[in-house]
Parts: sequence; C-alpha cells; structure tokens
Amino acid sequence: MKRTVTSAEAVEKWDGLVSDIAHDGDEVIVTVDGVPVLKLVPFGTSSNDSPDSPMAGSVLYEGDIISPIETEWEAAK
Repeated sequence: MKRTVTSAEAVEKWDGLVSDIAHDGDEVIVTVDGVPVLKLVPFGTSSNDSPDSPMAGSVLYEGDIISPIETEWEAAK
C-alpha cells in the first residue's frame, strides 16, 4: 500500500515510518509543497537491489592501465 506524507511529517515521524516500511513492506511517498520528491521502499524491493539489475556486470576491470606497456608502437619508431 502506498502512503503519502509531507516532508515535515516524515521528519517528525521518521522512526515510525522506517519501522512501518521495514515491517509492512509499504512504499511511502514524501512530498514538498504537494510535489512528490522521494519514494521510500524496503530494501530488496527495488530492481537496483538485485544482482540482476540493469547495471549488473557493467563495470569492467582491465587491469593496470597506468603503467607503461612493453609493446613499442609503430608511431614511436
């Protein structure tokens, strides 16, 4: 169940909000002047929390890219 609170309510009731989100699994939308600015969800429910997320595997390790290489370049001859 989605719930909406103002930023002032979120600050005032932070501990209770976090507890409710953790136990009930509900989403809480935080608004400022009636505009949604933040969505609080329990950890593990977002696609970004999973190893199968869209960014998984997108970082490559190429080894040492700083040290000089052993190969002489054709342009350096």
